[in-house]
Amino acid sequence: MNWDFSNFNILTFSYKQITTNKTPLNQYDAAPLETYTELSGLLVVEVKDKNSADVTLKNAKITAFIKDSLGNRFDTRSQTIPDLVYLKGLKENGLVDEAYNKQTELFAKLLFPIINNSPADTCIIQIPLDTSFDIEGNLVEIKGKNTIDFASINAEYFKLKTHAYAERDHIDVGNGKLYKCKIEGESDFKFNTQKKYFTNGNIKLNMLLKQKNDKVYKQRNEKYNRTKTVVDVDVDITLKLIKVD
Repeated sequence: MNWDFSNFNILTFSYKQITTNKTPLNQYDAAPLETYTELSGLLVVEVKDKNSADVTLKNAKITAFIKDSLGNRFDTRSQTIPDLVYLKGLKENGLVDEAYNKQTELFAKLLFPIINNSPADTCIIQIPLDTSFDIEGNLVEIKGKNTIDFASINAEYFKLKTHAYAERDHIDVGNGKLYKCKIEGESDFKFNTQKKYFTNGNIKLNMLLKQKNDKVYKQRNEKYNRTKTVVDVDVDITLKLIKVD
């Protein structure tokens, strides 16, 4: 299961990414305050030569919005953003020549889950997932795995389902506080086995960062460790192939 760059020059996908930032008003609130950001544009896979391609988000617009108690959406502000390179020097086997853009590293590693062999039957494959998380201005390495399940295989398409998971505890960035970070998500993709390219995909991801308190508190003669949620973000990405050149 590899790309075949000889089958196209440019693939154009519609791209939509909705980010939900959940902010606790205080540690006792059951329902956090939710704010939303939508990033929409065209994700373009452009072949540069027979051995490599670039993946770039183009014509993108970012929109902040809120929802009322009934779930109705109200846009608050929008702006266009410059083209953003997600992957530079992408090879047919899914590897990347250039270093990942730190701004898009995690998303780039979860986009287009290429497997470097073709399964004879339904199977599950695990790929290491190494990424970084910004904690108090420090980029901290987080390790885990992306598990890919060939949910359906036929002569025309592969249907893939993935589960990404990475976690790190007792993170010390030198400010006297300890943190715990977890990244977890699910995705599904469809891959054309004849043309050797993806036709659509959806990624749902949660990024969670908690600050731990080493002090032990007593309440009703029971001990417990108090933690505070610093980051709780959901990301939903939808891709759909709309043009092949």
